[in-house]
Amino acid sequence: MPHIQINLWPGRSEEKMKDFADKLVDFAAQELGTKRAAFTVGVREVNKEDWKDFFENEVNKDEIILDCTKGE
Repeated sequence: MPHIQINLWPGRSEEKMKDFADKLVDFAAQELGTKRAAFTVGVREVNKEDWKDFFENEVNKDEIILDCTKGE
């Protein structure tokens, strides 16, 4: 606890994603006052052509707290 899940289109190297996850955990640990060792990070790549179905069927809309696609 906590777990951060990232869903995105494919195309980034594993090294790039690990670097991003590392920076994300550093930031989250500092902001939440939690030790780095408590975090896990998951990455799921979803093909562009599957994104709409994925988002409609697998993303819990009640958990979205910021939607930048709507200018928030």
